[in-house]
Amino acid sequence: MVSGSQSSADSVDGAGVVYVTDKAANAVLAYDADGGLLRKFGREQLVEPTGIAVDRRNQIVYVVNDASRQEGRHSVEAYSLAGKHLFTVGGRRSDEAGYFNFPRSVAVSRHNELHVVDMLNFRVQVFDAQVRLMRFFGEAGAGAPGRFDKIHSIGFDSFDHLR
Repeated sequence: MVSGSQSSADSVDGAGVVYVTDKAANAVLAYDADGGLLRKFGREQLVEPTGIAVDRRNQIVYVVNDASRQEGRHSVEAYSLAGKHLFTVGGRRSDEAGYFNFPRSVAVSRHNELHVVDMLNFRVQVFDAQVRLMRFFGEAGAGAPGRFDKIHSIGFDSFDHLR
């Protein structure tokens, strides 16, 4: 389906458009169901984008941005499905709630909550549809529920269970 891109993650909107991050191009690529490139966006804001998720109800593409370097932005950038930049979540490296320390992955729940893996803060932060911080969970550790050792990804199954 999608070939030739250096992608690290993808997501699909309600129309079947596939969104893929391209770290080398510092962009998001949008492909139709046949693999044809529809658009490329985000080059003005993105540096080595990684995780990506689509909020189908609100038609927003969330992209983890510039979290591969200590001095990076450590943000999540939000775009319309057409590629227009809408807003930034986070924006500086911090352990404060609402900011991130090497975010890695994003996922949107059935209830339109944005979940952001905050890897080196050893937690997941949860935002509502208006991007207000609702809660966070997790702590450093391993071998027990809620303890994370550099969590890398997040997602939901068909029953909306976190995985």
